[in-house]
Amino acid sequence: MDDLNPTTPPADAKPTDATAPETPDDGFSSSKSRFIAAWEVAGGDEKAIRSRYNPLPHWPKGYSGLTVGMGYDLKYQTQEGFKKDWGGHLTPEQLDKLDDYVPSITAKGKKVPPKKKANKAAVVATKDIDIQYKAAVKVYEDVTIPKFEAKVEKIFPGYGQMDPYSQAVILSVVYNRGDSMGKKKSLRRKHFMQIREAVVKKDVKAIAAAVRAMKVEHTNKANKKGLHNRRDGEANYLEQNYQAAQDWYAKQPVAQPAAVPPTTTP
Repeated sequence: MDDLNPTTPPADAKPTDATAPETPDDGFSSSKSRFIAAWEVAGGDEKAIRSRYNPLPHWPKGYSGLTVGMGYDLKYQTQEGFKKDWGGHLTPEQLDKLDDYVPSITAKGKKVPPKKKANKAAVVATKDIDIQYKAAVKVYEDVTIPKFEAKVEKIFPGYGQMDPYSQAVILSVVYNRGDSMGKKKSLRRKHFMQIREAVVKKDVKAIAAAVRAMKVEHTNKANKKGLHNRRDGEANYLEQNYQAAQDWYAKQPVAQPAAVPPTTTP
């Protein structure tokens, strides 16, 4: 993966003067979703998202399943959810073919592994399925990002009150790694708990440090380099935008204390 461009605007921030960089014409409605998409499809290079977008089903290796669009991993979906998300963008034949790589749910609510495994053969078997860029962005912003933000809110209370830079990075980490806090005494749990504490304190530097420390967890040779680059890129983004984050907090309205009801003499 390439180095992250540190000048990326904060999530949902809008230029305030004529010298501010123009928003790329790439179909994204917020810089938060653009930030994550850049890592999912272009190694962190936001300007290259459209040109490096892969319209074919692909397999990122490691623990990933067959993936379509903007990082939509079929392994972590359900057949019902998959068809709901993509029904308006793919043909019935395409949906059926990809359905073999999606887990199913029994009548008793038990999750059943996909009929077929994600591997090189799966990529070859689905190479006739071309997912248009516009459809990929649509599903990504309307379905995937909201789902992950809901997960982030649960594991990191206070996420919604964080500065947009921290929000983008935390969401990127969970989008990439999932929302499990990990087993007790595991490095994953240690790092996720560090982020949780930092969110409560609104400690931007501590979030960056915890994200970078996660690199010790990425040991799989198949994707180690790419994940290390991503963690460094996410941490760099926060460190280089630290002052901008503080300026954002300074502009937020101060919460007023609740009014105390007057006492009455009996």
